[in-house]
Amino acid sequence: MPPRGEIWRWKTPLFFAFAATYLPFLALALFMTAFVPCAHCKQTAWMLAPVGPGLVPVHAVLKTFGLGRIGDGWEFACAGGVSLALVAGLVLLSRRGKAVCWCAAAVTFIACCFAAVMLFAVIRS
Repeated sequence: MPPRGEIWRWKTPLFFAFAATYLPFLALALFMTAFVPCAHCKQTAWMLAPVGPGLVPVHAVLKTFGLGRIGDGWEFACAGGVSLALVAGLVLLSRRGKAVCWCAAAVTFIACCFAAVMLFAVIRS
């Protein structure tokens, strides 16, 4: 079993990475559950929340290169991979120090808030 300090050095950056990445999408799903009357929109928000951080970059790449839509399964797989890569990159970046951790978490949180608002607009359109 690794020493307690070694585990703690991974838990804190992982917590910050997940919080910065997924809190906007959790807030989106909770908001839609509480204030949106459409049951389909509520279900879609909860379905897209786990892959939400990766959906906007995947769609941006698809639109940029003119690839059109791919199947939902591939789209979710790519978005899930991008979401996990975002969390992993943020964890590795935030282990460089507290200042870097806070700055990277803040930038990621702002970008994910923007992506969550975009996802809200897509779901409700």
